[in-house]
Amino acid sequence: MKKAKTAGIENIANKGKNAAFIYIVLVVIAAAVIFFVLQIKIKPVLNPFDSVKCVSLLKTEGLRTEFKVKEKVKLMYELRLENFPEYECIFKLNIVDPANVQVFSVTKPVKLVAKDGPKQLDFEYSIPAEAKIGVYKVEASFSDGKETIVSLLQENFSVIENVSAQVKILNTIAPQKPGTKIKIEAEVKNTGEKDYEFKTGLNILKDGKNIWYKNGNVFLRVNETKQIDFEYDLPASLIDGGKCIARVDAGKYSSAQIPFEILPFEVKGEILFKSADLGKVKLKEQVIAGVEVKNTGEIKKIFSLSAEIKGPWDYTYKFPMQKTDLAVNEAKQVELTRDIEDTCREGIYNIQLALYADVMGVSKKTDEKQFKYEVMDTSPEIKFLNFDLSAQAGEKVYLKIKVSDDREIKDVRITYINPEGRENKTVKMVNVQGTKLEGIYSYESAKFGKSGKFSFYIEATDSKPQTTKTEPYNVTVLKP
Repeated sequence: MKKAKTAGIENIANKGKNAAFIYIVLVVIAAAVIFFVLQIKIKPVLNPFDSVKCVSLLKTEGLRTEFKVKEKVKLMYELRLENFPEYECIFKLNIVDPANVQVFSVTKPVKLVAKDGPKQLDFEYSIPAEAKIGVYKVEASFSDGKETIVSLLQENFSVIENVSAQVKILNTIAPQKPGTKIKIEAEVKNTGEKDYEFKTGLNILKDGKNIWYKNGNVFLRVNETKQIDFEYDLPASLIDGGKCIARVDAGKYSSAQIPFEILPFEVKGEILFKSADLGKVKLKEQVIAGVEVKNTGEIKKIFSLSAEIKGPWDYTYKFPMQKTDLAVNEAKQVELTRDIEDTCREGIYNIQLALYADVMGVSKKTDEKQFKYEVMDTSPEIKFLNFDLSAQAGEKVYLKIKVSDDREIKDVRITYINPEGRENKTVKMVNVQGTKLEGIYSYESAKFGKSGKFSFYIEATDSKPQTTKTEPYNVTVLKP
C-alpha cells in the first residue's frame, strides 16, 4: 500500500515538470516569431502626389518684386521626383490680381523621371497697361488629369505705378556758422509715363542722423522739370559744428544730396594785465597778481584759469583752478595772492598762467601769460627814533631804535666806550615794545663822570642769521 502511494506521488511530480518544460518552449518560440516579424522590412506604398517637389529658381527677373505696367514678369520653376520612379502630370500656373480676379493661367503636361533629375519650366507674364496696382498672387500646382489637384507653392509680386523722377541739386553750400541761413536749389523732372504730383522734401543729416526736414509737393506733367528751393536756418545750438548732408527727395522715386560743413564757433579767451613785473617782495609779505580774463570768442563759455609758481631750487606751487563763466566780450577780474614763506630762497619767481576752455569735449588752451617777482631775504633794518648826539657830564645818554626784519629778530646789541673808559663794552638793548619781526629797543647809559666822547655802534641779528651793523657814532659829553 505504501509503495503504491509513493509511485502515485512521483507520477504527479513528473507530469508537473513536463508541463513547465512545455511552457518554456512555447515562450521561446513566441519570442522568436515576434523577433522574426520585426525584422521583416515592409515596403511603403508610394504616393506620386507626395513625391512631386517644386522650387522657384528665380522668383522674379533680376530678383525684383516690383514691376510697372507694360513690363514682363519671368517665373522659373524646378520640378523633381522623390521616392518615385516616374510620373506624368499636368503643371498649372495661375496669377490673381489684387481684386482676386484671375489674369493669367497656363497648363503644361510634364513627364518626370527620377533618374533624369529636375526639370525646369519657364513662364512669362506681360503686365497690361490697364493692370491694377497692388499685390498679385502666383500659385503653382499640378494634377493627375482627373480630379486631384495638388498645390505646390505660392508667391507674390507687386505692380506699381509707372512713375519715376529725377532730382538734381543745382548749387553748392559754402561752410557756414551756426545761426546763419543756407539755401538749397534743386530741380525735379518727371521721367515717368504719366502726369504726377510728387511729394518733395528736404532732409538735413548730421553724423548720420536726421536733424531737420521740410515737406512739399510739386505737380509735373510727363517730361516736365521744375525748380524747387529750400531754406534752412542752422541752429545756434550746433556750436561745435560738424559735417552735414542736405538731401532732396521726390517721394520714393528719386533723391539727390550734397555735403556741407557747419563751422564751429570760435572759442577764444585772453589774459590781460598792466605789468608782468610784480617787483620785489620780502619774506612774509604777500605777492598779489591781478589779471583780467576776457572772452574774445564767438560764444559764451566757461573759462578755467590755471596758475603755477616756479622759483629757485625747484620751488613749485600750484594755485587752485579758477573757473569763470563769460559771455562774448565779457571780462572779469581774477586776483592771485600768495604769502611769501620765510623758507623761500632769494631769487626770481615766475607765475605761469594758462587759460582753458572746453572745445568739443577737449580742454583747449586759449592763452598763456607769465608774471615775475623777486624775493629778497633782507638783513635787519635799524632806525633811530631819537638821535641827540650831545650830553653833559653828570647826565645819561638815552637811545631808542626801531628794528624790523622779515625773519625773527634774535638779538640787538650796543657796543660802546665811555669818556672815562679804555675798552669797548657790549650789552643787549631792551625790547620795550613790538614783536619779534618789528620792535622798539632802548639803551640808557650810566651818568657820565667827566666830559669827553661816548662812542658806540649797534648790531641787530635775525634767525638766518644775518647781522646789520650801524656805523660808529660819537656823542660829545660837555662840561657842566
